[in-house]
Amino acid sequence: MSKSSQKNTIFNYFVKSPTGSTTPSRSSAAPASSPSFASPSANTTPRRAALTPSNNDTPKLKVKRGVSKTPIPPKEGYELGSIVWAKLDGFPWWPSLVCLHPVKKVEKEGGKIHVQFFDNPPTRSWIHMKFARPYTGSQNFDSLGVSKPKDSDWDHGCKEADNALAMSVEERLKLVVELLPSDDENSISEESTPKTASKSSKKTEGPKPKRRRILTKDDSDENEASEEEYKPMVIDSSESEVEDSLVEEDQEDPISEEEEETPVKRKRKLPVANSKSVLSTPSNLKSFVCDSPSTLSNSTKKKLSDFSCRDADGVVCDSQSEERQFSHLTYEFLKPENIRDGQKRRPDDPDYDPRSIYIPDSFKQNLTPAMRQWWEMKINNFDVILFFKVGKFYELYHTDALIAVKELGIILMKGDHAHCGFPERGFAKYSSQLIEKGYRVARVEQTETPEMMAERCKRMSRPTKFDRVVEREVCQITSRGTRTYNAIEGDNWQVEHHFLMALWEKSGSETAGGRVEFGVAFVDTSIGSFQLGQFEDDRYRSRLSTLLTRYNPVEIISAKRGVSNDTTQVWNAACPNALHELVSSNAECWDPAKTLRSLAESDCFKVNGDLDWPEGIRPLLDDSSSLGLATKEESELAIRALGALHWYLKECKLDQELLSRRSFQIYYPIDEEPQEKDIFGSHMVLDGMTLRNLDVLVNSSTGTTTGSLLERLNRCNTAFGQRMLRHWLCAPLCQQEAIDDRLDAVEYLLNNTAAIEEVGKILKTLPDLERLVNKIHSQGSSLKAKNHPDSRAIFFDAPIYSKKKITDFLLTLEGFRTAQKIEEYFREHTIVSKLLRQSVKLASQGGEFPDMDKELEFFRVAFDHQQAAKEGTMIPRPGVDKQYDQALERIASVQAEAEKYLLDQKRHFGGKVSFVGTDKKRFQLEVSETASSRADRNYELQGQRKGFKRYYTSESRGLIQQMLAAEEQRNSALKDISRRIFEQFDNHHVLWETAIKCLAVLDVVLALTAFAADQKVCRPRIVPPGSNQRPFLRLIQGRHPAHSQQFANSEFIPNDVTIGSCVPEESDSHVEADHSLTLVTGPNMGGKSTLMRQVGLCVILAQMGSFVPAEEFELTPVDRLFTRLGANDHILGGESTFFVELSETAAILKHATLHSLVLLDELGRGTATFDGTAIAYSVVDYLARRQCRTLFSTHYHSLVHDLSFHPQVRLGHMACMVENDEEVDDPSQENIIFLYQFVDGACPKSYGFHAARLAGLERSIISRGFQQAKLMESKMLSVQLFRDLFEKETSKLAADFQPNWSCLL
Repeated sequence: MSKSSQKNTIFNYFVKSPTGSTTPSRSSAAPASSPSFASPSANTTPRRAALTPSNNDTPKLKVKRGVSKTPIPPKEGYELGSIVWAKLDGFPWWPSLVCLHPVKKVEKEGGKIHVQFFDNPPTRSWIHMKFARPYTGSQNFDSLGVSKPKDSDWDHGCKEADNALAMSVEERLKLVVELLPSDDENSISEESTPKTASKSSKKTEGPKPKRRRILTKDDSDENEASEEEYKPMVIDSSESEVEDSLVEEDQEDPISEEEEETPVKRKRKLPVANSKSVLSTPSNLKSFVCDSPSTLSNSTKKKLSDFSCRDADGVVCDSQSEERQFSHLTYEFLKPENIRDGQKRRPDDPDYDPRSIYIPDSFKQNLTPAMRQWWEMKINNFDVILFFKVGKFYELYHTDALIAVKELGIILMKGDHAHCGFPERGFAKYSSQLIEKGYRVARVEQTETPEMMAERCKRMSRPTKFDRVVEREVCQITSRGTRTYNAIEGDNWQVEHHFLMALWEKSGSETAGGRVEFGVAFVDTSIGSFQLGQFEDDRYRSRLSTLLTRYNPVEIISAKRGVSNDTTQVWNAACPNALHELVSSNAECWDPAKTLRSLAESDCFKVNGDLDWPEGIRPLLDDSSSLGLATKEESELAIRALGALHWYLKECKLDQELLSRRSFQIYYPIDEEPQEKDIFGSHMVLDGMTLRNLDVLVNSSTGTTTGSLLERLNRCNTAFGQRMLRHWLCAPLCQQEAIDDRLDAVEYLLNNTAAIEEVGKILKTLPDLERLVNKIHSQGSSLKAKNHPDSRAIFFDAPIYSKKKITDFLLTLEGFRTAQKIEEYFREHTIVSKLLRQSVKLASQGGEFPDMDKELEFFRVAFDHQQAAKEGTMIPRPGVDKQYDQALERIASVQAEAEKYLLDQKRHFGGKVSFVGTDKKRFQLEVSETASSRADRNYELQGQRKGFKRYYTSESRGLIQQMLAAEEQRNSALKDISRRIFEQFDNHHVLWETAIKCLAVLDVVLALTAFAADQKVCRPRIVPPGSNQRPFLRLIQGRHPAHSQQFANSEFIPNDVTIGSCVPEESDSHVEADHSLTLVTGPNMGGKSTLMRQVGLCVILAQMGSFVPAEEFELTPVDRLFTRLGANDHILGGESTFFVELSETAAILKHATLHSLVLLDELGRGTATFDGTAIAYSVVDYLARRQCRTLFSTHYHSLVHDLSFHPQVRLGHMACMVENDEEVDDPSQENIIFLYQFVDGACPKSYGFHAARLAGLERSIISRGFQQAKLMESKMLSVQLFRDLFEKETSKLAADFQPNWSCLL
């Protein structure tokens, strides 16, 4: 049977050993792999891939295509700081640096070495020594016996490794980045006892506690299982059994430190073959324990087959099992013909709510208490996958369980109910996989212990069986747009923003002239900064397209029937992968008054009890309102959008932690931003079509960043720097002073290579401070701690989460301390650039970099960092926390009072008296038996030992009560101490945000410097426009910024392009005519489109403050850049390619100004030749008279002939060399060589038959077409000659007698 057809059964999970063998066999513990979630860097960064299961006794080396089958002997004894080739399954050999593990602080363990890969961003992993080879330079890669990867990231990593090879070990270790430990790593015990000793000690501790293990479809490494096996409780158990299972389960054993760790996940090793495999279950279920035999009996096999994985339709994957129906498939209310929403509306109802489901009361009465809870939550979360906490496991039921089986590979449990689950610590892994696939996940937590439940029931007069269940609440609903990456969700491996956007549209009869109006509000929930605004748009939705392309939201919220089809088409084109959440126009998209009232009542904007609106919201409010709850008329749509966003965040339980940041900004479309000067605004307008056509952010061919300008420029060292680079790229500057200031900064760093290297090393070690600061705000929010369900949740892995929070906090503090070194480095430097000076200098030196010494020193001494990271708790030092200090003072006061009382008792008994006892039996007076005769009736005898008696008095009992109360106050303060310290840190958020902004600017400038340093570039000269200076552009020996580096040995052909005249009008020079429009002709595939894109990208680079790949480049600023490149249609909208071309051209003609740059490629090709030529002629004439700089490419040679004498038109073409052009009638004999050189004049032909021959058309078809073309050309030339011959003779006739030459065509 083929591998693909093999069924997945529980037998795949058992180790097979030969009979009588004493050697443990090594086998996979998981069946065939299923797709697993990977971070964006996983596409280019080596990570450990799991091996497929094998039943062989001896592990075999898995050989991939292109890899030498002859094993290369490994190098033993790699030392700290060594550079090696490291191999992970599924990835090429990658250059790596041997470094210390961030938690264990060792570089070698169990035959493995810990390495950091040379990549951006860096990642790390444990590598077995047999998969490591000495690194002697990238030029010696062939010695590994494998083919060289074709990957730009791999090439870049080799360059970094080659540079590191020349360094000393100390210098290499400075390259190590302190990456965030994974969630599992935070659970590792940091014991100082050697492992051998710990192992031997464990052997004397008695039988090992049972473990629950989870069976998954994920592949595992050679001798490791993927996760803990798991067998949840049965769904149809009684309520008493359900509750017993919550309290009687033992805690999981801590994960062994011997287990291998990777940047993504860590897998547990399988037990050896002669050990027992234990599947532990809840105490109320019969446990299943068996040895791993070489053979299994038929009865055992039959029982084990019940655990086989099932498909999504309920079919068991074991070939010996029969199909069976799950119980939920028989429920009448879930059948398609009966399904209704919570208001009993059918799916064909316009107001049908797919997020809710109607469940009859009669069905709920027959459920167990826990399952009734689950269905009650499902009523309003029908489209959400519920991760339902039962004890220390998250469990999934019914359709949710089937989805988990399909998408996650989790094994269903035995029974008629679809049911599966996994341990609490697996939430981050499994939820992220589902979220990446487009699902929404709800985390349901227990907010009561059984003891709390019992106390609650005691207070009730007649509790029912449905009351005798621990309370559970939805603590968070997570989707692509609502990730916060808290301690439970796990670390964030994505650099890019993931915006959640709410959109409100007003169109139709409410506005005139086909214009529409939009209100928008959007936020990146991992950062917490809101933007909201309102703007008018044209019928083409140009501004909306620009907004969506620039910010690329991953989830969009809009009202039902509140968005037009045209708008839907725009966002489908701009962000096709975005999720779309439809909400009710009335209940969920609040009007402005309800939105403001809800925000005011949320306490998020209250300062000292009074409402204080954030600065970003105040301009939208009506000042005439006494209550401050009215909005301006021109801001109603923006507040409506904010209301929809607020409602959605509230449903997801994220409103408090995000709104309380008070970070709001007003969004203005770039062409509507407040202008600094009258000529144009502060930023160039790049609409969505231009960003896509020029591949600025994403390669339109592949849908990835590979080959885009963003990828070419992205040399940033930090995540927040990469996000700012994207912002700079989407909004180049227009003001000469600001552009030159950025260029000064780049030039300064280019002349200081030592600064580039030193500062780059510092920045590379910084974590994502922008997101960490937001996480600390969320963890320190007092508002969230008061009434958020998470504050009541019972977490079995709470110590792990606590360690994670503290680790993040310490990493943040260390990041800011490291950032201070940058300011110290530049302290003695004299910097001309205002931008660079503001980024690296303190305020006292004319900069804006904040002085953080005082704040960082406070948190440095606030608590013992090492102890807090190890134990997961903070013990504040005196003066740090007021509540804790008061508790300690109270304890000290009671202790002093006790000492005073003890002195009085010593005098009373006339000898030695001491306090004995612990906890609640403290402060017993112990006196000698000889002195006990002085104890009167006020002394209560508690006990005695030889020669001594112990007494209690009313005073000593009072001391006990006072001490217990003081200690309870101390313990209560310690429970919340981490949150309060986080809150103190968040109180300085302005300081931290200012530092992050300065660091981000510096990082982007360094990236632009690195871009300029590795190629031949020039500093662009920006000429301010004025009354005497017409707009112009002059590019000398320019190259394509994104593609030129892909050509070796200078094979990319540079070109000169001049549009307009750089000579002022008052000058008498007539060297160069003022041609604002250039007609570009040339053969097919001759490079016309590349030339136009090259010019557009060079303009973007110049105005964003970057050096340009050219010998010279000077221009007046461009206020808007328009492109009409390529051919597309809108099938769903009923729009043809030609219609789309004309729509985009119409938008260009409407918005183009004197200072714009227009790039039009082959307009008019989607209709009849004469119609297309005529439209192209009119557009060219219009743009020429508008005098905006234009490159217009065409294959209409009649158009070139007619416009050759136009005063504003210049002719140019892409040169080529043709052999046998006129000598033969067979076009297949023509030999055309593309020169890719832009020269003056028009190209006589387009040489389309050459392209046809390259495309593979048959020779007979080409020859027939060539003959027909010659005939048509002959007729056209005859008409042209006739017209030219008689035009002069008839020019003197009256207008009524002028001939219509066009009829001859």
